[in-house]
Amino acid sequence: MLKDKNQYSILVIEDNSGDFLLIEDYLDERMKHPGIQHVKYFKEAKALLETANHFNVILLDLSLTDKTGEALIKEVILLAGDIPVIILTGYSDVDFSIKSLSLGVADYLLKDDITANALYKSIIYNIERKKINLQLKESEQRLLEQKIQENKNILKEVIGAQERERSEIGKELHDNVNQILAASNLYLNHCLTQENDYKTFVKKSQQYIADAIEEIRKLTKALVGPSTEKFIGLIPTIKDLVNDLSVVKDANILFCHSSFKEEESGEEMKLVIFRIIQEQLNNIFKYADASEIKIQLVSDEQHVGLMISDNGKGFDTTIKSNGIGLTNIKNRAAVHNGTVKIISSPGNGCMLNVSLYQNSNN
Repeated sequence: MLKDKNQYSILVIEDNSGDFLLIEDYLDERMKHPGIQHVKYFKEAKALLETANHFNVILLDLSLTDKTGEALIKEVILLAGDIPVIILTGYSDVDFSIKSLSLGVADYLLKDDITANALYKSIIYNIERKKINLQLKESEQRLLEQKIQENKNILKEVIGAQERERSEIGKELHDNVNQILAASNLYLNHCLTQENDYKTFVKKSQQYIADAIEEIRKLTKALVGPSTEKFIGLIPTIKDLVNDLSVVKDANILFCHSSFKEEESGEEMKLVIFRIIQEQLNNIFKYADASEIKIQLVSDEQHVGLMISDNGKGFDTTIKSNGIGLTNIKNRAAVHNGTVKIISSPGNGCMLNVSLYQNSNN
């Protein structure tokens, strides 16, 4: 019979010299280089394992002079770490053999039943299983590290998006609302210097204040969405958004919603729809250079469908994007177990298809 030519390092913990010689013969029969190290007492094994962990496998007799049974198993398992421990015993106690396996031993062999082949197979099987387990742990660790890094990247993007949003709000308040209120204040101060003809300046100041209120209303609506304006509803809120954007953006925006039943969608669903529309319109105005945009909103008892198309530059969908816009859309859709599909190519515009479940438990 051909012998295994691989190099092995095997620790045998056995206080019976006759049993050890038999084990040694079995190993020599199947292995060319078994690399056996023999100790008779637990204290010797402990000292050895505390300083060396290079063994491929440990063969352990259950009844040593200085320690036996369950206490011995627990101590050796703790010292062994990832090294497989195979019990070799003369006692055929089924219940204890099962308990031994639950404690972490790799195999439980009766000395009377051991053959060279049986012992070799058990050793090789458990060495290979150890390798596979280590590979799985390394793979899991790599996946965990990758997931942690992805979460860090997402968190950075979210924080960056929040900071950009705060910056935009600050600019709006400073460059627009603040200037309007400053002008109103000038007119009111001027009124104090006039004895007769001051009504004209008061009216002008009132108009500026009304303009500031309208600008704040627009800014607030963009931030909170339709959920806090239940008396207005999703459709009117989207219409206001479209009308506001149409005034300041050079694009024709068409909003179709005749087959959408708003009463069948909850407030959370409405906010998700509104935010996705906001996000995609922002993407279009930022990157697409589109002159025609179409928003379609449809629904039935189970689904809500949202389609947003444009005639802009388009892009290659096979190239991974570093932007957070599409990621935000996919994350929002995922709240309702939804799907997001993007159809686009350079020069051919973009079509965003979003399908959401009315019941997020589906």
